[in-house]
Amino acid sequence: MKIAIALTVLLLTLSLHGHAAPSSGLTLQLNEALLKDLEIELQIDGAQATSSPIGPQYQALLATRSVGELQGSTGASRQLSGAVRFDHALLLSVGKHRATTAHFTLVPLSVNPTSFALQDAQGDTWFTLEGGHPHATPDGLTLDVRMLSLRASKWLAGKVKRPGLQRFLLGGAQIGLSLRPDGKPLAGQMCPPEPLRWPTLGFQADVALENIPDVFELRCQGCSVGSNSGTVAIAPSARLRNVGTADVPWFEMFGGTPAPYGADQHPFLVWNLYRQEADGTLRQIGASAVKHAFFSTNSDCPCPGAQVLYAERCTDEYDAFTNDIDSFLTERNEVIPMSGLWARCGSLHDADCNGVRNSGAGNGNGFQRRMNVSESELSAAPGRRFFIEAWYVTRDDINIANSMATREIVPVKEQSSWVFVNEGETRIGPFIERLRPQAPSRPGHLFTQTDTTNGRVALVSSVRALGNGRYRYRYELMNFEFALVRTQGALPNLRLLSHTGIEGFSVPVGSAVPDQFTFIDADQTPANDWSASHTAGRVEFTDLAGNAQSWGRLYSFTFESQDGPTTGSAAITASDTVGALTAQINALIPSSGPADLLFWNEFEGN
Repeated sequence: MKIAIALTVLLLTLSLHGHAAPSSGLTLQLNEALLKDLEIELQIDGAQATSSPIGPQYQALLATRSVGELQGSTGASRQLSGAVRFDHALLLSVGKHRATTAHFTLVPLSVNPTSFALQDAQGDTWFTLEGGHPHATPDGLTLDVRMLSLRASKWLAGKVKRPGLQRFLLGGAQIGLSLRPDGKPLAGQMCPPEPLRWPTLGFQADVALENIPDVFELRCQGCSVGSNSGTVAIAPSARLRNVGTADVPWFEMFGGTPAPYGADQHPFLVWNLYRQEADGTLRQIGASAVKHAFFSTNSDCPCPGAQVLYAERCTDEYDAFTNDIDSFLTERNEVIPMSGLWARCGSLHDADCNGVRNSGAGNGNGFQRRMNVSESELSAAPGRRFFIEAWYVTRDDINIANSMATREIVPVKEQSSWVFVNEGETRIGPFIERLRPQAPSRPGHLFTQTDTTNGRVALVSSVRALGNGRYRYRYELMNFEFALVRTQGALPNLRLLSHTGIEGFSVPVGSAVPDQFTFIDADQTPANDWSASHTAGRVEFTDLAGNAQSWGRLYSFTFESQDGPTTGSAAITASDTVGALTAQINALIPSSGPADLLFWNEFEGN
């Protein structure tokens, strides 16, 4: 059955909070700071320029004239075909080079309404619009495709003499389609039949992050040709799949109190950036805030986009553009990762706990609540490698390991801006898993993962013989979920009273006299580094400056000793005004006797 889709381009008003149904139209959201750095100017003759509801870092361009229609199917595949011509001249300037067209055309790139191309009068593609979230109104008369990413084509990059332009995220787009149905409403699809298979009914939630397709610079402050001290805001795209038996709630924040939890439950996305030196030294050089998920496209399955990720192996992808929207970003310490709960009351977006988003909450300057990395951290060096990591925190998920994925990337500076080139494929699992010794065994390494009562941690301990009877002990501690949390009330009005991460890490050293202590965290602020001491037969690293190791963070500790390794237990600690807790983790530690040769020659771990 077919529907004729007439696209008349009028003002598209997009409400990010209520998602009010728009009138038919198209909006380009331009990332102003990035375009300025790239020396790009985009003009659409007769279009209206206005501030963007996405945030002050974007400007909206609204076209107003079109001819033609698309054809769409009411079947589960929601197929599109055809084209719509916009009667607007378009001018693109990149430095001294220009490209013009008397009009441009919107063409679907796939049968699903999630990706499109903007082509010039000769049929050459200038821009791609991808990763859209299609919404149909209940009456089936309107299809709204939101959150499309805007990227230049390789052809356009060549046209304006800017190789690599296609590797930048120039902004986003929204398309509103007015439908003239001649059959069932598009919104009449249901998948699966009611009732939904919620985790609370015994079905298993298992959200797997299967790909990190791209990593982008969002914008850079203080960057110029030859600079090394600018601040780069970075975000990845992330693609996930429901591999469980449960339908997973994906309700937008402030979306009421729906089943199954009586709250607007949804997953949370975070991402990190790591650097590994040629000698194996690790450093986490970037950490994002929390991004609230708000809609599932339910691709690769016969289900419509919804606020549920259906258990039909449906997929969903959040492009980097959607990870750059102020109203969906919040601080990590508002989320309890072990339970997958958001403490809404007293949060950035609901400080007064009335269940209504505070006006202007979260508005920033494009760098607040972003993963910001200094240019100096991205510089190339022999043997140096970089890895992006992403993680979906999902309530009742049975396997958090496959909710994480990493990909090696290569930062490359092109004039005053940065691109991140993929190196190899996405690997499922957290970054620290890449350090797990594999067969054949790696002498002097031990990987341990521990589920404490307050969340999961992992530790890689390694020992290197320096000669002259000296050994260097190195510990990479990853805090996945560990936190000492105090709350008040219950969902949907949960309030977080305190959220304390790891405050101490210690290793027994017996009669050894260790020295050469080092501590590495995720910032470049020496004033908040942990202190190191040797007391009562233990090396103790302690947070004395309000720099507790919160969840999703990797800290590193090293010292040297004259004693060789054996197996033992390290300890992590946390405390607050109510109490304290300690957890033990298997580790390599100095032995006052002979080194454990069995361990030294073979991998042991769990």
